[in-house]
Amino acid sequence: MRNIFEIPVFHGEDGVKSYTKRDMLADDIFNAINSNRYSRDDPTNALSVKQNFFNPILNNKSIKLFGLWGGSKESEDNKADEADIQTLDYLSKLKSNINGKDFNFLEISLLFCDAHHIICNGKSLKEVQTYYESLENLVNERNLKILKLSELLNLRDVDDFSKIKRILNDPYSRKQTNLLFENLDYASKIIKATKKHSDFSRQYHPSELKYLAKLYVEMEINFLRQIYYQDYQKLFGMEDPKNKGGLVYFSLSNPEIQKPIAEVAEVPMLFFWAREGHHGEVPWYRSKNEQK
Repeated sequence: MRNIFEIPVFHGEDGVKSYTKRDMLADDIFNAINSNRYSRDDPTNALSVKQNFFNPILNNKSIKLFGLWGGSKESEDNKADEADIQTLDYLSKLKSNINGKDFNFLEISLLFCDAHHIICNGKSLKEVQTYYESLENLVNERNLKILKLSELLNLRDVDDFSKIKRILNDPYSRKQTNLLFENLDYASKIIKATKKHSDFSRQYHPSELKYLAKLYVEMEINFLRQIYYQDYQKLFGMEDPKNKGGLVYFSLSNPEIQKPIAEVAEVPMLFFWAREGHHGEVPWYRSKNEQK
């Protein structure tokens, strides 16, 4: 990566612009990514987002965007298809528009949420692994990265519910989840999504779906905080984000559900469209009919 002080221009589809200060460059990168072309809602913790854009640029490092990606595919063969390709192309184009040909301002990694889909959605290890393996080449071909959440956080025996519960036991996450579910409108949206996407919904009484929905939210609050606040340097060999910045999450899911989770987790998160044309349907839940 070339020294930022030597960068004469910002490469983007909207034209070429000269820079004399790094903070100007960081601001324009933030504004480009946060524009309606890519983002469907305002970010959480916007000040931290901006700081985590500015600090890497200042220190001649890349901004790291970590996107939440579903851990299983709702299809007969459980494999990535055209819907996934469209979203990956969209993210790859975003990256290339920011980086241009010569620079590496931005890195994009996908956090493959296998633990959620096994524990809460009732998917088998085989279903999850099939989807992951079908994604790997597609991701690598586009110069993106994909990381299994279970491996990232060393969640062994990810299909063992009792072990995962002990590992993820966190009073803060549980308290914040309970507070979120006091909002009946929000709770209703999460429970509805659980009923639609969890295989356990056929086994649970409707009154019990709230438990599954709360578990999903609790797990997500926990891992968002664990990566951002506890394991950042160990996992990525980087400075603590509270001091140097660099990591910003992004979500492709409905901000009405995802944004409150990020807010109580107190992490910076962007909310992207899932593909070109302001479409919000995430690829892992898009049916064949929806792709036509």
